[in-house]
Amino acid sequence: LLFLPDWPWRWLAQVGGFNGFVPLLTLPGALLVLALLRWRDPDARYVLLCALVPQRALYDAPILAAALRTRTEMLVWAGASWLYWPLLLWLGDTQPHVALAVVTTAYLPLMALLLWRREGLQV
Repeated sequence: LLFLPDWPWRWLAQVGGFNGFVPLLTLPGALLVLALLRWRDPDARYVLLCALVPQRALYDAPILAAALRTRTEMLVWAGASWLYWPLLLWLGDTQPHVALAVVTTAYLPLMALLLWRREGLQV
């Protein structure tokens, strides 16, 4: 604040132009509330929290990999993520289509893997 006393106003001016989406608020993203079925699992709570964070594209989704625990989960999730570009080429490169592609190729496969687990993370 000593060197740039007006930086908060500069920052606020740049925030208004954010062109992103909140995964939980997209049409298929509403299914992510299924994470509440596994509310005792920290990974499910983590994915739900990530779904509340505004994002711009698939580049923000790798933080979800922290919820993967087994080699099989990692392979399935990585394989599902390969569908992002073909889906985006088919749908078009608009922001609603990017949101749909991210949620269907990153969030929903991860949610399915979390629900598929027999038991939560043993701490």
